[in-house]
Amino acid sequence: MDGIKSVKHLSLEDMDKVNGGLVVEGNNGRYYAVDDKGCVIVSASQKEVAAYGAKMNGLTQGMISESEYEKQFGRKLDETWNPYS
Repeated sequence: MDGIKSVKHLSLEDMDKVNGGLVVEGNNGRYYAVDDKGCVIVSASQKEVAAYGAKMNGLTQGMISESEYEKQFGRKLDETWNPYS
């Protein structure tokens, strides 16, 4: 029961760690839903579309900037980078 109660009180930052992923506001005016590895799952010209794509892929919808992405993942944002291939 305590485990369930504590889940209800997670901050957005904690949820990002649990569910993985974020929405990145790119320097080029585009928005990207990325998974917990930083792989671009959805690329869109509108923030709402990227947030919806994140939601549909089970990712959190917290927003970070491209520079924050680079700090968090240790590399530049690259739509073509795919660790799964």
